[in-house]
Amino acid sequence: MKRIICGLLLLSFFMGIEKVEARANVTATSKVYTGSTFKASISVRDASMWEVHLSSSGPVKGCSFDDINYTADGGNGSKNYSVTCTTTGTGTVSLKLTGKTIDASGNQTGVSDSATVQVVERPKETPKSSVNTLNSLWVEGVSLDPDFNKDTTEYNVELEADVTKIQIGVTKSDSKSSVSGEGEKSVSEGMNQFNIVVTAENGSKRTYTIKAYVKEKEPINVMVGNDTLSVVRKREDLKKLGELYTETTVKMNEEEIPAYHGEKTNFTIIGLKNAEGEIQNYIYDESNNTYTLYEEYVSQKVSIFINYDKNPQIPTGYKKETIEIGERKIDAYKKEEKEFYLLYGMNTETGEYAWYSYDKKEGTLQRYIEEKETFSFDKYTKIIFIGLASFFAFFIAIIVALLIKIKQLKRTS
Repeated sequence: MKRIICGLLLLSFFMGIEKVEARANVTATSKVYTGSTFKASISVRDASMWEVHLSSSGPVKGCSFDDINYTADGGNGSKNYSVTCTTTGTGTVSLKLTGKTIDASGNQTGVSDSATVQVVERPKETPKSSVNTLNSLWVEGVSLDPDFNKDTTEYNVELEADVTKIQIGVTKSDSKSSVSGEGEKSVSEGMNQFNIVVTAENGSKRTYTIKAYVKEKEPINVMVGNDTLSVVRKREDLKKLGELYTETTVKMNEEEIPAYHGEKTNFTIIGLKNAEGEIQNYIYDESNNTYTLYEEYVSQKVSIFINYDKNPQIPTGYKKETIEIGERKIDAYKKEEKEFYLLYGMNTETGEYAWYSYDKKEGTLQRYIEEKETFSFDKYTKIIFIGLASFFAFFIAIIVALLIKIKQLKRTS
């Protein structure tokens, strides 16, 4: 029955009914570039049946459409279509929609709608600039070393000890590029590094580096042996020590100097720097104004500070030798038939001094226990043999003496 009703409605649709209720239309973008595609949209509204045709003219292809359809239940409904059109040149594309619609009440209307699309040449794209250089670079008040050149990316400046801020200035080679890293910068004693990054319009980057060295204050120099060393003033430059040492300060030349203090060792450790810039930790004895190189030798959780100033009693049979531990030459003691060496020093965890045996091959340390004189089995055997021989010789001598005495008595009787 439903199919019969739909068939009758479809028949009446094509027979034509004067009253117009349902509608359809076409839309499209107004402007596109040649060689591109665009969508033509067809919309049917408030119709139970429809017949739509889309045609086109102008520089376009694939821009046509035909459809005859109806709603499933015979009531009013809507339908949307999309047609892809491809442009083939410049000019005006004309779209024309024709057809018929009918609503659920049997009212029919003719479809007539149009749209136009302008097709124009695609504008030529200007290539993005690849220039990522500076036209000039400077640090206010000082000279760059070397002189600025746009192709040179690393520079040095030297600043006086009291300088805490600098101003970095730039000008770009290309207005389309961007720069980061310039402006006011804070500096501190020693080496400071700043990067100025130039980004071209196309995204390529170039980095200019300024190394700003702030001179040290008037150095605090001390004599250690025949060497002149300078006191380290920045805590971050000190060599780190273990958890048995805590941060502290000492006063030298009316200035607070960063240091470490060990509760067990009772050492105060400061940093001293040689002419090559190498920093080492030294024990600072403020009362005697002396400096002793401090290096820990750690093995199997044993950490000792080697120190022969205590004039320890050298174990019997051991002779002095010089060995290398790491990069340092150290005095040690060795017995000819032994494979290990003896080192004398303080256990930095306990503060106690003792001899330690050092296995150079394995790089291990352990507390040395003095060897006791022992007797071998052969030595015991020799002693027993001599004792027994002496006993038997004495026993035989007594027997012989008795026999001689008995013989003499028999003669006299």
